[in-house]
Amino acid sequence: MATATASAVTMRESQAVMQNLLSASMCEIFYSRKLLPKDCFESVKFAGNTLHRFKNNLENPKADTLYRWIKEDVVDALKKKILHRLVLGIFLSPECAEKDLIESYTFSFGYDGDNCSLDIETQRHKNKNAKDLPGHESIKQNTQILVRSLIAMLGTLDELPQKYFLSIRMHYYHNEEYETFTPHNFRMDPSTEDFYGDSSNDLQIGGFNTGFHSVAVKYIFQHCYDFFDLTL
Repeated sequence: MATATASAVTMRESQAVMQNLLSASMCEIFYSRKLLPKDCFESVKFAGNTLHRFKNNLENPKADTLYRWIKEDVVDALKKKILHRLVLGIFLSPECAEKDLIESYTFSFGYDGDNCSLDIETQRHKNKNAKDLPGHESIKQNTQILVRSLIAMLGTLDELPQKYFLSIRMHYYHNEEYETFTPHNFRMDPSTEDFYGDSSNDLQIGGFNTGFHSVAVKYIFQHCYDFFDLTL
C-alpha cells in the first residue's frame, strides 16, 4: 500500500502541472474564441476531451508572439513564484480601458502552501507535512474538472465582434530577489487596476491546490446582449 509521502506530488511535478494547465487553458481560449486561425493548432486528447495546442514552427506572426509571451515570460514568472495573476482581456477599443471590456479571463496563483481560493483572495494555509499534500490522483482529477469546466463555459459564449483588441497583463507578488525582474516581451504598465471588469459579472470556473502551487480561474463579461432588447 502506497504511503502518503509516496503518493504526494513533488515540487517539480507541481510546477509541470501548473505550466501545462496554463498553456492548455490559454490555447483553448485562443482556439474557442477564434482569436487565432484554426490552422495554428493541432488537436490532442485529454481525459476524453479534445484540446488544442499550438503547432510547432508557427508561421502566423500573431500566434508566434502569443506563444513566446506564454512560454518565455509567463512560465518564467511562474517558475520564479512571482506570478500573482495573469489576465487576458478582450476589448472594444485599442486603449483596452475597463469601460470597453468585452470579457476577461483571470488566472490567479499561490505558492508554497498559500491557498489561492476561488474568490481570488489569498488565504494562508501551510501544509505541515507530506500527508497533508494532495496525491497524484486527486490533482489529476482536479485538473480534469477545471479543464472541462473551462471548455464547457467557452462553448456557451456568443461570438466576439469582428473588431476587438487583445491585452495580456501579468501582476506580480513582491519578491526582493526578483525586484528588478523584467519580462522580455512585456512592458511595465503604470495602471493600478488589479482586475478587469465588474466583479458582479464574474463566473468562477474552478481551482485547486497541489501543496506547492494553487490556481484559481475566473471569467468576467461586461458587454452582453440584453434579453429585453431582443426581437423574438
